[in-house]
Amino acid sequence: MNKLKTWLFSGSILLFASCDFEAGGSNEIETEEILETGRWKLIESDKVFKNFQSGLKFSKDNQVFSIDSQGGYVASPHERIYTLSADTLRIIDYRYEPNFLYEKGTNILLIKELTEDKLILESIHPEPNAKLSFEKID
Repeated sequence: MNKLKTWLFSGSILLFASCDFEAGGSNEIETEEILETGRWKLIESDKVFKNFQSGLKFSKDNQVFSIDSQGGYVASPHERIYTLSADTLRIIDYRYEPNFLYEKGTNILLIKELTEDKLILESIHPEPNAKLSFEKID
């Protein structure tokens, strides 16, 4: 009888843990879907960021493209990708040599607010504590 209780207790803990994990994964998928829908125009920034002066476009294949002040795409000869982990957005710009990739080519940003038409980020690296505000333009 004790073995049965132990198995039931262990099984319920595993079920609870797997449900909790799935909920977190679903939130990341929702965040990615919102980011990938439309173009994001930079409307306010505490500091100047060379990598996204006017705005960004996130694609479904995890690439990031710059947009100009009119909302058009800016062609780039190098790849820029993004990864999303919980509330942290990492954008890596591969125009830099591997030795300088983290120092100059990596932006680590905390997602402070994300709605269908507004995105507020706080920079962690390379410029800590800088706030960036974006609005969706389509």
